[in-house]
Amino acid sequence: NHTSMNTDETHDQNHQEKETHDTIEVEIEKELFIYPKPNDAQSLFSTRSSHFIVSPNSLFVALTLHSSIYLVSILDSNSNAMNISKELNQEGEGEVIPTFMFSVDSRFVIWMTAGKGVCKYNCWDIKMKEGWRFENEFRPSQMVARSYIPFFEQYWQSDRSVDDKSEKFVYCGAGRDGVVKVFVQELRKGGSLEVLGK
Repeated sequence: NHTSMNTDETHDQNHQEKETHDTIEVEIEKELFIYPKPNDAQSLFSTRSSHFIVSPNSLFVALTLHSSIYLVSILDSNSNAMNISKELNQEGEGEVIPTFMFSVDSRFVIWMTAGKGVCKYNCWDIKMKEGWRFENEFRPSQMVARSYIPFFEQYWQSDRSVDDKSEKFVYCGAGRDGVVKVFVQELRKGGSLEVLGK
């Protein structure tokens, strides 16, 4: 048995699902990816260039493939496998997605994009069905770039970047002046940014 979720080359066609216990199948751009069905809400699996995480409430999955990030409802068989990068008009910008995560309350998908020598964070509000890009440009610190980003799937379950109320998240990196700082970003469209270590 398996749960199957499909998208075609347009990235946003309806997918078909079946209730299962063993695997989850995801078809994107005619390429099939098979993942073990998670035993808990915060399991992450990766295969080839694709990464796959389950929301803390076990209702959604987010996955990356090529330079896009997708959001899929596990329970709603009538929902779309939504390319949220496309919703933010980010396709074709030559960016990669090094890391991504759900907020603690499973309302937000947060992902980093890297391109043209800088990184930015992006957010999708599942409840309001809208997304945005935070304006702050940064470069990850050497520790994060070398020790966390290449292996983020190993740390995702214990990551505490988002606060328990899902109102803010924190990250560190070098700003435009080249000085490494800690950034505390409010999780809402146009949310405030607090900079520590100026």
